[in-house]
Amino acid sequence: MLQAQSLSTIEQAGKNNFMEKLGLIAGNGRFPILFAKGARDNKVSVIAVGIFNETSPEIEQHVDKLYWIGVAQIGKLIKIFKDEHITKAVMAGGLTKTNMFSSWRNLRFLPDLRTINLWYRNVKKRDDHSLLGGVADELLKDGIELQNSTLYVPQLLAQKGILTKKQPTEKEIEDVNFGWPIAKEIARLGIGQCIVIKEKVIVAVEALEGTDETILRGGNLGKGDIVVIKVS
Repeated sequence: MLQAQSLSTIEQAGKNNFMEKLGLIAGNGRFPILFAKGARDNKVSVIAVGIFNETSPEIEQHVDKLYWIGVAQIGKLIKIFKDEHITKAVMAGGLTKTNMFSSWRNLRFLPDLRTINLWYRNVKKRDDHSLLGGVADELLKDGIELQNSTLYVPQLLAQKGILTKKQPTEKEIEDVNFGWPIAKEIARLGIGQCIVIKEKVIVAVEALEGTDETILRGGNLGKGDIVVIKVS
């Protein structure tokens, strides 16, 4: 009886220590690092693929393995995940989209055949939704399914309501109500996810430059006291 109980305890301990394996496609910013920490806190083994000139090297401290690829090397990404027996992956962090039109971009990025095929044949539109969907489809062809990026970090999701000590003024609330449907429509059209408003005037609209640059431009044009609306 004692021996059987001991074996049962050992087996249960083994199950408790078992680590699920998850691939992480890490872009720029802090989010990939926070996600990796959250996943490992949940006993998930994280195999990360960083992107040259985008991903922070700090992420190596928070993952089990780290590989590096160019931004246009989807074929290499898939090979890494297949070699690591990854069937589930997450994309976290952003990419600097303005690099799309840099000089000698093909030589700089050295796209592989899979990326070239995706860019010129499979993706008809070049907005974020279409590109991410195209990458997800390519991964799925090889049995790799993308998961929700908030899976292990639900605490990072903004809660409904006012999150700051400063309360919005009546005029600011009017700007929010005015701009919200406009921001949602711009996002639906694949233009961007952020607009800047002042006194019911659209001051700046996000496009290729990204959210941070849009806010800076809107702040300069609006001379401060602006309202920023960011949608998903």
